[in-house]
Amino acid sequence: MIRRFSARVDVIRNGAKFTELKFVDAPAINADSKAKIKTSLSGSFVHNPLVDYFKDELQPVVDLDGIEHKLGIYCVGTISTRYTGAYTHYDAIEAYDRGFLLTQHKTENTLHLAAGANYIATIEQLLTTAGISQKITTPNAATLQTAREDWDVGTEYIDIINQLLSEINYRNIWFNADGYAILEPCKEPSAESINHTYDATTEMSVTMADCATETDIFDKPNVFVAIVSNPDLAAPMTATSENDNPNSALSITSRGMRIPTVCRVDNIANQAELQKYVDNLRNRSLLSTETVTIKTAVMPGHGIGDTLAINHPPIQGIFEETSWWLKMNAGQQMTHKAKRVIIV
Repeated sequence: MIRRFSARVDVIRNGAKFTELKFVDAPAINADSKAKIKTSLSGSFVHNPLVDYFKDELQPVVDLDGIEHKLGIYCVGTISTRYTGAYTHYDAIEAYDRGFLLTQHKTENTLHLAAGANYIATIEQLLTTAGISQKITTPNAATLQTAREDWDVGTEYIDIINQLLSEINYRNIWFNADGYAILEPCKEPSAESINHTYDATTEMSVTMADCATETDIFDKPNVFVAIVSNPDLAAPMTATSENDNPNSALSITSRGMRIPTVCRVDNIANQAELQKYVDNLRNRSLLSTETVTIKTAVMPGHGIGDTLAINHPPIQGIFEETSWWLKMNAGQQMTHKAKRVIIV
């Protein structure tokens, strides 16, 4: 399959393209759903004296068959400069999505959040303080049960935001290809929510023959107990959820034993959210112990935790993508890692 491919890295200043960086070696982009800052960009570039690396942002773009695809907006974290003589020098850059800004902004004094404050409104205010105005938010009416002063001076905003999100069963914050902050509930991957399909058996397939699997069953629980015993609450709260799905190799039914885990939660919006929280822990257990790795052509459009449908001679099923990596160069491959989904 032949595709017309080109790539560039734009420099963004005040929300608009200002100039470009010419790369020495094609930059690489890495996404990891478990990382605090989910996506990063690394590459070596010809030094551009117009760029202010302290303020400007980088936006990689690939063009496939005449259609442009943005691959995120990145803040420069580190620069290593190499001089080669004749006044020529190169900048090796490590850059990170806008979650980087939330790690740089920290509490300078005790952060007080009032009881009754809306969770989402509170999080959006923290984003605004950190200079992040572009966001896509799923509304939620949940409010803080008690006044909060939970965080030590010097706590990163990203840690506060992710804690608040967890209390209403939202995913950790991530940033999409356009640089927007995404605030959304936890979702269960399913056949109805497939984002990408990779079928290695079709004539025009972009999926490579190489693949790998890995299985881990060590110390995997099938009974989940969550406890909130905050002294500021009127009474402790407890919720339990069990993996009794016969299709899961880890379930009580399959293993013939109960393997419990207890999670102590500092705060939660209410009892219903606590049950959702522990159900989410159970649902995560329905991502099987099998992790797969496949390679494809460079395929823009992947976010964080996308649902993949894979049809590969040794691998078929629905998977949740846990990480991906690509290099912005023609003929390069994109690597995907994902966990198999157990369909209930």
